[in-house]
Amino acid sequence: MDSQVEAVARAFYAVEREEQSWDYEFDVVKDTYRGLALEALQLLDQHQTYRTPEANTSGVTDWPAVA
Repeated sequence: MDSQVEAVARAFYAVEREEQSWDYEFDVVKDTYRGLALEALQLLDQHQTYRTPEANTSGVTDWPAVA
């Protein structure tokens, strides 16, 4: 999962900071993007777990209510 987090973090960084280099960025900035990436991957995993073929065969996503 660490390599997935790193890949997503780099992708988020590239989208927001097009002309800057990840390799020369401060660790605190990289850690911020890694945290965002981890959260995104966890949400994706929750979504995939929630949406099983038995629960939804229509192809339409039924999102849980947000409080």
